[in-house]
Amino acid sequence: VLMVLLRQDRTPSAAQDIDRPEARSWSMLAVRRDWAFWVMCLTVVAPSYIGTAVFFQQVHLRELKEWSPALVATAFTCLALTHMIVGLLAGIWVDRFSATRALPYFLLPLAAACLVLSQFSAPFTLYVFMVLLGVSYGLSNIVFGAIWAETYGTANLGAIRAVATASMVLGSALSPGVSGWLIDQDVAIDQQLVYMGSYCLMFFLVLIVVSRSLRQRQDDTLLRR
Repeated sequence: VLMVLLRQDRTPSAAQDIDRPEARSWSMLAVRRDWAFWVMCLTVVAPSYIGTAVFFQQVHLRELKEWSPALVATAFTCLALTHMIVGLLAGIWVDRFSATRALPYFLLPLAAACLVLSQFSAPFTLYVFMVLLGVSYGLSNIVFGAIWAETYGTANLGAIRAVATASMVLGSALSPGVSGWLIDQDVAIDQQLVYMGSYCLMFFLVLIVVSRSLRQRQDDTLLRR
C-alpha cells in the first residue's frame, strides 16, 4: 500500500504553503559542534529512561507500594490513551506555536510523575503517574519529531535524527541495569524517582534557555534575509 501511495511525489498547492521560513540546513559537523543539540540529546533520554525503569522494576515497585498485579496492569491503559490524545493535541500546538517554543514543557509532567510516584502509595497515584507519563510521551514524540528540521534544516535530517534516536535508545538500554543495580545497593525505586524528577526539573530550566537561544537564531536568520 505504501509503495502505491508513494509512487507519485507529493507537492503542496499554493493554498497549502505555510508562511514559515525554513531553517538553513546545517552540516553534521556544525550540528555536532552546537551545544544546544547535545543538551537536547540529554533531555530526550529522560522519558525513555524513566519509563523503562518503572516498567522493568514494576514487581519491585508493586511490592514496595503493596499494590495488586491487576492495578499495575490496568494502569497501562491510562498511559496508552493519554499518549494518543496528547500526541494529537500536541501536533496542533506545535504547528501553531513551533516545536522550539514547546520544547521545555515535555519535562514538567515527567518531573511531576516522578515526584507523585515517589512520595505517595495510594493506588490512584499509579494512574496519576501513568497519565502524566503519557502526557510527556505525547509531547516529546511530537516536539522531537519536528524540532530537528525546524532548527537544523532538512539536508542532514536523517543523520541528525539517528544521533537523537541513539541517545533515546541508550537511555532505555541503560535503565534496567542501572535501576536494578541501585535497588541491589538498597536505593529503592521510589528514591530513584526523586533523582529522576530532579533531573527533569533541572533540565526544564536549561531547556528554557535553549528554547530562547534557538528562537533568537531564527529571528536573526529572518533579519539577514
